[in-house]
Amino acid sequence: MLEELATRVLVELRSANGPVAIGAVASALGTTSRHVAHPLSWLVERGLIERTGSRRGTRYAPLVARRNRPGAAAELTEKLAGA
Repeated sequence: MLEELATRVLVELRSANGPVAIGAVASALGTTSRHVAHPLSWLVERGLIERTGSRRGTRYAPLVARRNRPGAAAELTEKLAGA
């Protein structure tokens, strides 16, 4: 269940234009901020996304997408599958 929601969160972050607040992610997925908080932390811990700012200014963005290098998508899939 966690991995499934984390995948949906990651897809949403990758489709965004820049860092996104937790509320925006939750809204796009049709759920609450509380519901996506754990998957966001899980993705940060695994090095798939980065967290910047603090409190209400916290934003999330995918790391692999910013690298823009060959094989980044495959690396992302492997990291997510191996979690």
